Amino acid sequence: ILPVLIIPGFMSSGLEVKRSELHKHWEGKRIWLNLVSLGLDGFFSKTKKGSQVFDDDDSEDEDEDHGDVDVDGDGDEEEDRKQATCNIIEEDQHLAIHKSMFLKHMSLALDNMISEHPDVEVRAMEGLNGVDYLTPGTLTNHVSYVFGPVIDALKKAGYKEGVNLDAMPYDWRLPPSELERRDGYFSGIMRKVEELYETNGGIPVVLVCHSLGCKVGYYFLNFAHSIDENWCVKYVHTYMPVGAPHVGAPKALRANVTGDRMGLDAFLDDNSALAMGRSFGSTPWMIPPKMPSFAPANAYIRREGAFEIRVKSTVDAGPLLENRLRKDLPKKLKLMLRY
Repeated sequence: ILPVLIIPGFMSSGLEVKRSELHKHWEGKRIWLNLVSLGLDGFFSKTKKGSQVFDDDDSEDEDEDHGDVDVDGDGDEEEDRKQATCNIIEEDQHLAIHKSMFLKHMSLALDNMISEHPDVEVRAMEGLNGVDYLTPGTLTNHVSYVFGPVIDALKKAGYKEGVNLDAMPYDWRLPPSELERRDGYFSGIMRKVEELYETNGGIPVVLVCHSLGCKVGYYFLNFAHSIDENWCVKYVHTYMPVGAPHVGAPKALRANVTGDRMGLDAFLDDNSALAMGRSFGSTPWMIPPKMPSFAPANAYIRREGAFEIRVKSTVDAGPLLENRLRKDLPKKLKLMLRY
C-alpha cells in the first residue's frame, strides 16, 4: 500500500487556541470551527431558562390557536412576555460578545496580514483530527465534514492512522512564506514524508491535496527541491491535486472586494466578514495572477472598509441575463465599477 499524506484546503484545517489572555477558557480548545466559541451552541440545546430555539410542533400549534401563552402557568402573561424579551436581549448580547472574541482570535493585522493579536496564539491542529470534521459530533459531522469520508474509506481499504495514513493541517490564514518562518510547516512536511517512507519500508508517499492545499503542495515540492534536488524523486510517489486553483480562484478576489461569510451567515455580517477576510495573508495567494482578456485590466481594493453605492433609478438587467443557463433569476446582482 502506498502511504498517503493529506494536505487540506482553505478553511479545511482545524485551528485551536494555544494561548489567550483575552479568554483563558478557550485555551487548548478548537476555535475553527467550534459552535460554542461562535456562541451558537443554543441552536442545539436550551441555552437559558425559558428559552428554546426549536419548539416542538404541538406547542407551536397551540401558540397559533390561543395567541398569548402563559409559559409557567402562573397567570401572569405580561410578566412572561417581559421575561421572553429579556431572554432575547441576553441571547443577542451573548452572541455579540462571542462574535467580538471570535474575530479577535481569528483576524490578523491589516497592516501586514500575518500578525495575530498580541494576546492570542492560534495554531493548526495536528494529524487526521485536524482535517476530518471541522465540528466533530453526532449532530454536526454530516454538515462539517472535510476529509472524514475519505479517511473512513481509506481505513476500510486497510490504511492505518499514523502508519501509512496521516495529514499535515496548516494555518490557512497565512501566506506560504510565513507558514515556514513561523511554524516551520514545509520543513515539517519533509520530516513527516520521510517518516512515512521509513515506516513503510522505503515506499514513497502520495500527497493528496485539495483546493488551496494543492498550491501548498506545489509550493512544498519546490521548497524540497530547493534543499535537495533528488529529495522529491526519492520520497514522493505522486502529487495528487484535487480541485486545484492553479490559475487562481475568482472567489478570492470577490472576498476581498465584497466579503465572504465563509458559511457563517448566521453569525457574521457582511462588514465583519469583509474585515476578517482582508486580514488573511493567504487570500492574495489565491487571486488569479491574470484575468481573462474581456475582464478589466486592474482591480483596486481598499482596506479601509466597504464601498456602498445606491442606484435610485430602475436598471434593466434583462440583457445581462439573457444567456443565463438557469431559468430562475438571481435575487441579488453584484455591480462592478470601472473608471
